[in-house]
Amino acid sequence: MVLEGIGARIRALRRKKGLTLNELASRCQLSASFLSQVERGMISPSIVSLYRICQVLEIPISHLLAEPIPPCLPGHPGPKPAPHQARQFGRLIPVSFRRVRGPAA
Repeated sequence: MVLEGIGARIRALRRKKGLTLNELASRCQLSASFLSQVERGMISPSIVSLYRICQVLEIPISHLLAEPIPPCLPGHPGPKPAPHQARQFGRLIPVSFRRVRGPAA
């Protein structure tokens, strides 16, 4: 689910900014109880509410909506795309950039 974890991210960013729940709610023109429920993952905020929160926290809305990227260990190449994702990505590469194979020897 896309909205999973947004509340925890909002709480972490709010605390990083040194704002209380009431301060953020007031600046966003939202109720503190609503914001508390969002932070605890009990309800999903509307796009308008997310926009207000992001304005106050001075972050792009995509920062909250993006899936977190798992950290990679040093020397580890990181996660590989699933086969269906690799095929979809291959369709996005223009033909002129694809490696053209010559005739078989």
